[in-house]
Amino acid sequence: MAFDKDVSQRVTLLREHYTHRDAVASRVLSVRRGDWDKVDPDAFSDQYPRPIVANVIDEQARHATAALSTMPMIRCRASVNSASQRAKDRADKRTKIVNHYFDASRVEFQMQLGADQFYSFGMIVAEIVPDFEKQMPEIRVRQADHVYPVWDSYLRTVEVAQVFEKRCVDLVAQYPEAEYELKQHSGMTGRTHYEVYRHDDGKNITVLIPAIGDGLILHQMKNPIGRCLTVCVAKHTVDGYIRGAFDDLIYAQLARNEVQMLTLEGIRDAIEAPFVLPTDVANVAIGPKAVIRTNNPQGARRLPMEVTPQAFSAVEHFESEMHKGGISPPALGGSLDASVVTGKGIQELMGGYSQQIAMDQQTLMGFFREATAVCILMDMALWPDVKKKCEGVKNGSDYDFTYTPEADLEGKTEVDVNYGTSTGMNPNQHVVYLLQLMSGGLYSKDTVLRELPGNINATDELSKVAVEASRDALLAAVQGLAQSVASL
Repeated sequence: MAFDKDVSQRVTLLREHYTHRDAVASRVLSVRRGDWDKVDPDAFSDQYPRPIVANVIDEQARHATAALSTMPMIRCRASVNSASQRAKDRADKRTKIVNHYFDASRVEFQMQLGADQFYSFGMIVAEIVPDFEKQMPEIRVRQADHVYPVWDSYLRTVEVAQVFEKRCVDLVAQYPEAEYELKQHSGMTGRTHYEVYRHDDGKNITVLIPAIGDGLILHQMKNPIGRCLTVCVAKHTVDGYIRGAFDDLIYAQLARNEVQMLTLEGIRDAIEAPFVLPTDVANVAIGPKAVIRTNNPQGARRLPMEVTPQAFSAVEHFESEMHKGGISPPALGGSLDASVVTGKGIQELMGGYSQQIAMDQQTLMGFFREATAVCILMDMALWPDVKKKCEGVKNGSDYDFTYTPEADLEGKTEVDVNYGTSTGMNPNQHVVYLLQLMSGGLYSKDTVLRELPGNINATDELSKVAVEASRDALLAAVQGLAQSVASL
């Protein structure tokens, strides 16, 4: 029981250290959900209980997610002292094994969550768990809020505490061995949800509920590789404090909404302004085409209540400030108002290129390197001599082979990770960029096909394109021959 108390105390200590980050992350999450009244209840009224402007923060997060969720290229390098074909083949085999970890875990799909969390909350989190059925490591991308990491001097994750809330019925289904204690405590207290602690210090992994007794252990195991199985990588900041891209933009969004509400009230007051009438008018007709009879028509008018033009410019000002704060140019959304082969197209591409996206991709490379290293160490520790099947697709070509972790991975955890020419661009901008390079004669069609998003077999595609072009040319020749014969 002493060990359980130590885990609870350690999680509580780390949680207190990140108290301010939790508060800011909670506000960002509320704004993205549209629950702005939870951040500033006084900013809304009975007339306007919900926001009346577009959620720019959520829009920017979705655009950044589209740019950051692209999977990089992961390759294992051959031995520095050996340039033989055998060494290159072994490196290529390791590359396929490593990519199989990510493909089998569907990381490409999970990166939508990971990129969103990384941009919004300043950190990407993934757990590497053993899949004993498939006998391979599995990568699971998690929510980044309420995760409290500790890093060493090499920025490797050495300890992680997580706090999350679960329904009692879900906990019973996930941990049936604790069903009796959970139902007994739930029946006595009437609780339907419990706060759960998860702690991994590289030696032990513990999952417990602190509210039940001295801490009801749901799961406990020795760490199989002696290294933290949760990988946490944070965005670069000037002071090392974890912060997302919107921490300083929340109240700009709220101010924009408040200015818009005041503008609408001003417009309504101008339309519903009272009449200014001479003294000889006793009754006032209200409604369309109403007639007011008076001996002094110059005195009948509405009270002028103009809406100051500054109100409209204030709304645009706040929106502009939010785009500047989020470093999110309009072209980042994928809309290009120009041809891809003109100077205007190049100008739009410059708007679509984001230095922040490029910098974040550099940080994400470290995430993929660390996650790969943990996967390799786990595969070698749990299934060193198990002969396993590896299949997938690389560059549009299928591969299928068997491998043994101890013999084929060779304990080498270093990999090369890069985004190629897509650095700093979302997929739409990347395609336009490649077309620019190809039209300028700097890239071949083969290179462009290999750089395109997705698995494409460049050789096969170029062969198909050549066949289609030959068919079109042959058809055009036959049609031309028929026309020439008909004219004779």
